[in-house]
Amino acid sequence: MTEKPPLVETLEVLIGKPRRFRRTLAIHAFQELPMSTKDEVAIKVIVELQAKPGKRAGLKSLLESVAAKHGPGTPGFLGSTRYEVLENPNSLVEIADWRSAELRAAAMQKVVASGAYAPLEKMLAAPFRATVIRQLP
Repeated sequence: MTEKPPLVETLEVLIGKPRRFRRTLAIHAFQELPMSTKDEVAIKVIVELQAKPGKRAGLKSLLESVAAKHGPGTPGFLGSTRYEVLENPNSLVEIADWRSAELRAAAMQKVVASGAYAPLEKMLAAPFRATVIRQLP
């Protein structure tokens, strides 16, 4: 009998569990997966977006749909969360976790090529700002 990868074993355990429990277990499983190469360093990407007046809800919806469609199963993608900026009702911040900058770059090329972000042009009041960070050693 062949040994199953840790993720497959984890997903099999998650079937039939309550949704909240499945999400928590999946997050922990991904955190415990080994990195595929020694050179990979986990990163966070902070994306600041300024929506045109009245377009923030649409922008949030677009980001959520892109994350739902292109996030799960994407090599290196660990998850993302969107935030509102309290001082600016037209601003959003998304913070995404990735296994490495290289995996993120490859994934972003595919998403952009798919046209998933094309509607951004009509929603943004200014170019977005993306900052890639990693924890200091």
